[in-house]
Amino acid sequence: MKNQKKIWMIGLLFFILLLTNGCDKKPIQIGVLGSLTSKQSQLSIDARNAIQIGVDFTNQEGGIHGRPIELLVKDDEASTEVSQKRYQEFIEEDVHLILGHMTSNMSDAVLEAEELPILFLSPSMSVNTLSGIDDNFMRTSPQTNGQAALFIEFVEERGFHNVVVLYDLMNQDYTEYLATQIQMHGEKRENVDFHLVPIDSRVDDLGEVVEQLDLEGTDCVFMISQATDTAFLSQKIRKINQEAELVSVSWSMTQDLIYFGGEAVEGMYFIGVYQAEDKSKEYVRFQNAFEERFNYKPSFVSILAFDAYNVIAEGLKRAESSSPTAVKAAILEISEFQGLEEKFRVDEFGDCERSYQINQLQDKQFVLFQ
Repeated sequence: MKNQKKIWMIGLLFFILLLTNGCDKKPIQIGVLGSLTSKQSQLSIDARNAIQIGVDFTNQEGGIHGRPIELLVKDDEASTEVSQKRYQEFIEEDVHLILGHMTSNMSDAVLEAEELPILFLSPSMSVNTLSGIDDNFMRTSPQTNGQAALFIEFVEERGFHNVVVLYDLMNQDYTEYLATQIQMHGEKRENVDFHLVPIDSRVDDLGEVVEQLDLEGTDCVFMISQATDTAFLSQKIRKINQEAELVSVSWSMTQDLIYFGGEAVEGMYFIGVYQAEDKSKEYVRFQNAFEERFNYKPSFVSILAFDAYNVIAEGLKRAESSSPTAVKAAILEISEFQGLEEKFRVDEFGDCERSYQINQLQDKQFVLFQ
């Protein structure tokens, strides 16, 4: 009888041990939120795919504290209203760490979520309206005003005198701010005329917009728009003016631009995030894994998204718990992160300090402009 009781007790202890171990191995869920079905979806798809590579690497190495990472991906449909629904879904599913959004037009949604138990870490929301605020928003992209300063430098170096700036109100928080920053800087340049032209790709006939522009004598057209619209605008502009330099922003730097723009976008310039000439071993590893899994090259946002995932992962490794408050505190204690392209830091407001540079499309590749 005593032996049976002993065997029963051993079995019970073994069961408890298995159960406890099972709880410890429960996956850590991280949300991914972006526009996956709109015409600007390539940006979010590139980011989601890069984050998945980061998760693959982590899980191959045994997870975080022995727990695998699991992604829960949702579509914000480029809508503030839909985004609020997605936040509640994440909370109900006990997911409190979100990599997203991917576009700056979601800044109002993020601001409305201030009281929710969520930590956002965006790879690509550069809008300055979210800067300098102690909130639940962090990012791995540099802020918008750096793009304006670099574009003005580019205009002066190239000797442009007549510049048209097209900015899409579909992503107004970002595009209008950048356009007005350019105008502000431009007012100090006596030899350059900047003509700001708002467009709304949701309702405007972009072909008619180009036809109504006075492109005679224009030596530069700067398009603050997403890839497919930039491609279409470029084709229309080229039919009227073959000589003007075409410039856009990193928002356009996806495969959609190359596919839809064709010859019209070859040689185009971009205000993009920093790219190292000599790629690190970690970058090569990431690129190879990305291409093997998804059969295309990672874009600029893929790099930022992979970095964003690693910031979250590092925060989880160091935090006392996986709560958004604990992870945020752990991230802010880290003085510097080693990204795929460069070292960067996240300041006390969750804003990221990193560089912009001029890129050019050459032979269907985005390369550093020398």
